[in-house]
Formats: sequence, C-alpha cells, structure tokens
Amino acid sequence: MEECFVINPVNPHYLDRIVHVAQTQGVEASEDIYSASGIKLISKGTRISADVRDRLIVHKLKKPLEHCIRVQNGTDIQQLYEDARALFEESSKLRPLFEHASILSVVREISLRAATLGLLDVAAGQDKHGLQHYLLVMLIGLAIAHRMKCGAEIMRTVAMAGLLHDIGELYLERRYLEEGDSELGDSDWRKIAAHPLIGQKLACDVCGMPQSVGVAILEHHERASGGGYPRGLTSGQLSLPGQIVSIAEMLAALTERHDRPLVRLALAIKLVPGEYSGELLAALSTGLAQHDAEIGADIPAALTGMMLSTLFGQVEAVNALIEACQRSPALDSSDTKEMLQRVKRRFLHIQQALLSTGVGMYCSADGDCSIGLNGAPADLLYEVDVILHEIRWQMRALSRDLQMRAALVSPGIAQAFRALIEALDAA
Repeated sequence: MEECFVINPVNPHYLDRIVHVAQTQGVEASEDIYSASGIKLISKGTRISADVRDRLIVHKLKKPLEHCIRVQNGTDIQQLYEDARALFEESSKLRPLFEHASILSVVREISLRAATLGLLDVAAGQDKHGLQHYLLVMLIGLAIAHRMKCGAEIMRTVAMAGLLHDIGELYLERRYLEEGDSELGDSDWRKIAAHPLIGQKLACDVCGMPQSVGVAILEHHERASGGGYPRGLTSGQLSLPGQIVSIAEMLAALTERHDRPLVRLALAIKLVPGEYSGELLAALSTGLAQHDAEIGADIPAALTGMMLSTLFGQVEAVNALIEACQRSPALDSSDTKEMLQRVKRRFLHIQQALLSTGVGMYCSADGDCSIGLNGAPADLLYEVDVILHEIRWQMRALSRDLQMRAALVSPGIAQAFRALIEALDAA
C-alpha cells in the first residue's frame, strides 16, 4: 500500500496543505484530537500551525484528522450552489451543452458532511481555480447525464463523483502535480496514477458517499478502449457514472486550456474513436454539433508545419524502437511480450488515426510539412493544431502506461523499455 493511501496515521501531504491554507485562512480543531492510545494531542479550537503539524504527524489518531478540523469561514452547501450557478451562467464556451438549468437543482439537493466540505476548502486553498474545476466537472457531468435521460440516483452519483473526482490529489506530494512530465520518474507516475484509488477511499471512508460514487471516482481516468488508468478497464467493465465523469473531466480541461472546447472534443473523438462509448457520444452529439463556428486565435502556419514534420519523425522513431524491443533478449519473457503487444496495438491505432486525417498530404517526400501549409485557411490550421495536440497526448499517455506497467515487473524491465518510453514521451 502506498504511503499516500494512509489516512491514519495522518497523511503528511494533506497535513502540509492544511498548514498552507491556515496561513491565509484560519484552520482549527473542531473537537479535541486524541492519539490512538488516548492521549490528548490538541484541544478543540486550537489553530493549526507548523508546530501543531509536528505534533500530529508522529501519532496515529483515534479519529481521522479529516473529521477533526474546520476551516474558518469555509464553504457550505449554499455557497457551493451559488458558485455552481455562477459558473453555469458564465460558461459561454459550453452554452450548447448547458441548455437546461434544471441540473442546478441536483446541486442544491446533494448532502455533504462537514469533513467533505473541509476537503473542498483545502482544495480551494491550494489554487483559486481548484474548486472551480471540481464544480465544472460536476456541471458538465450533470449536463451529459441529463441528455442521457439518467434517473435521479445516477444524477446524484455523477454530481458527487464529479465534485470529488480529484480529491485524492490532496494526498499526493505537491511536486508530483507541479513538475513537468519529463521530471517525473516511474515511481512518481505510479503515485499520480493512484489518485483515483485514494479518491475512492476518501469518498467512501471519510465523506460517507455511496459505493457508486467511489467507483465513479476510481474510473474517472479510465477509457472504454482500455487505455486509461489505474486498472486499464474497457467499456463493458465501466460504470455509466464513471464514463460520464471521465468525459466531463476531459471537456473541463479543454474548456480551461483552449478556446472552442466543444470543437476540440468533437475532433478528438473523431480522430481516435473508441475512447468513449457510443451511448455517451450519442448524448453529446447535439451539443457538439451546435458549437460556435467562429475561429479563435490565429494559428501560425510555419510553426504548425514544423510541429507536424517533427511528429511524423517521432512516429518513425517509435516504430523503429518497437522493432528493436521485439529483438531484445532482455524483453523475451511472456510478461514483456504481452506488454509490447499492447504497445503495438495502441500505437497502430494512433498511427491509423493520424493517417486517416490526411495531413500527410501537406508534407513533402523528405517529411517537410512547413511549405505545404503556407497559405492554408484558418479553419484547416485550427484542425491540424487539434490533431497535433491529440496525437501527442495519446503518445504521452501510452508512454505513461508502458512506464508504469514495466516498473511493476522489475527495474530492469523498465530500463529495457526506457528508450521507447522516452520516444513516446517526447511527442
């Protein structure tokens, strides 16, 4: 069991976040805090500080810390509802999807324990946009569930799982979430990939959520194709709320980072089919078809062409490394052969997706794509930009998958796959 799963004794990374929040917003003990052996460690009303942290970190507690602290002037259900309503009304990028204000009634009706509100306060204290992301995933998930005509129980499950989907990240070391991909090693990525598992445990054990909510949180990074994490499940193994929260999280990320998120999602779905179930996509299709046709910021043709040339070169390099891995005596076991076949299947799927777009027609025989895109219309450059981002994301996701799977076998196997992992990650 990973260190970051532990709730009792106190998780050090969560406690560090509490101390950070306490520097700008008061955090205090909501009741007397006792060690597992019955020693009183902190009196009710004591402000949490670095000194208090040092006292708590060395003990197992009689009761989980999450139940014993309170953020002063913290959020409540009414405030969450008001924030959700404001986000719903202000999200112009998602207007075709946010067509039914009735989903807000689900937000008003959800019930949250004080410990759950405390977790959300800590999340908000780390990043002013953190809680907004949670709320956005919840709202997008509810909008999708409404389109699918889901019943009240599934709507509530989607709302609570969307709101808490990334709560497990509070129990990870901060650097895992702040450093770039290239700075993280095998063990780091295994810890990051564990955050859905941590979130499931928190939702059920601390927040008192139904099992269905925990399952949806566990599945929010899974994909119907089997290319997600932490368990690599496929379509028939995933719950409906889990699938809804998964695509809601993806769309929320697109909304926060890009213009025209519905356009990008529609293109990404066409580019690499099989990531989400047909039932889910059918429910989204109307909203995706109603996206704003206006082009956003200009996409530079020369840079886009150079990036396309680089991508085709990286694809060739990965293919060569896959062939080299097949010939390697170090990768001749049944486990490694199965792992390599998984990589081949997924990478072939990625290549087929890239070739199916026809962008190769803009490249010369020597692989130079910069000239072919000169003078291209804005909508074509925009589409090529989306293709580049999606294919590169798919390659990096495959790199992470191989990295974690290889490390679970042995350090030697991880090292044998190192060149292939780095080539995929370089995309």
